[in-house]
Amino acid sequence: MSCAVMKFQHLLLVVMLLLLVLPGLAAGKRETNLLPGVKRIFFVGDSFTDAAAWPYWMVETLKAHGSPDLVVHNAAVCGSSMTTVRARYEKDVLDLYPDMVVISTCTNDASPAGLETFRQDIAYLINSARKAGAKRVLLMTRPPAKNGMGEVFVTNNQVIREVGKQYNCPVAEVYTAFVEAMKAGKTVICPDGLHPTADGWRLMGRTALDALGCTAPMIETIPLYPQAIVDWRIGPGVKWNPKDPVPDEILAPAFDLVKAGWKSYDLAAAQKQSNDVNLCNYQLGGIDPMLTSTTKDATGAFAVTTIHSSKARDIVLHISDFPSLYIWLNGKPIWTNDNHIHGLHPDAARIPIHLQRGENRLVVFSNQCFFVSLGDI
Repeated sequence: MSCAVMKFQHLLLVVMLLLLVLPGLAAGKRETNLLPGVKRIFFVGDSFTDAAAWPYWMVETLKAHGSPDLVVHNAAVCGSSMTTVRARYEKDVLDLYPDMVVISTCTNDASPAGLETFRQDIAYLINSARKAGAKRVLLMTRPPAKNGMGEVFVTNNQVIREVGKQYNCPVAEVYTAFVEAMKAGKTVICPDGLHPTADGWRLMGRTALDALGCTAPMIETIPLYPQAIVDWRIGPGVKWNPKDPVPDEILAPAFDLVKAGWKSYDLAAAQKQSNDVNLCNYQLGGIDPMLTSTTKDATGAFAVTTIHSSKARDIVLHISDFPSLYIWLNGKPIWTNDNHIHGLHPDAARIPIHLQRGENRLVVFSNQCFFVSLGDI
């Protein structure tokens, strides 16, 4: 075979490959899986991630562009530091077989004196994830702040970059993206000078996708959490605290909620009026019993739902958790918060319960948005 013929065949092969690849690239897609072998993505961090929309937007985008089987596990907790993440890391992440871990915490690591501990904690999270079988670890720098913590964030972000380079982890440049957006006049930080707005969440999701090599437009969809219970009757706001007895009629199966004037919760209406703060909560299926309450000095409200079961069985309730959440099943308390926030996302805590055959009455007291969903034991 002549050299001319071989060159022509080589050129023809290149052209054919380009014709196959270019349409996908033009649409922001990849022809192969973005994250081979990755299904379970765990997000760890603080209030910038706990109950935020960007992890779900990020995963929905990846699912649509080469990784359709991805599952979100939000293991962030408001108020966390790297040290507190490390303390619960085994239970919340490692024991649940992560395929990928996204690390986004340093807002509460605000002391320059603790930089070495901060560095060691990040290294521990990376190495422990890899030992547990995680195929990828993504580090995220933190946005700038307008509340006097800005210089500390600059220093912490430099540590994140250094550790990322040392352990060969991609780093999502959130800080740089926020600075550029602020220079362009965009509102990406809330009035508290610290937390991201919805546009800030968009930047966090975008930079995370970019760091993974996904250039596709972000899909801003948050699906209802699996088996979320959204059919509730909400009582009027009340002035109740955990030391008070629970009104007997509320726990009694014979209590007629409709006659008592309890309103059916309208999740669709809640989703329509969502704002930066509760956007993610309502779309996931969060229930806010105080959304329509006008009761003066109310400390919260009771909500009631019925779980139907064809047989007696053991299951797990997935719940969000914060100090004002209390739950009863068939008249007995099954969850009394210990004043420690486990997280505002839907699977912050898991409660093993036993359902009786037929109807099971679930009662919740809360003063803010909560989640309840059913899961396998």
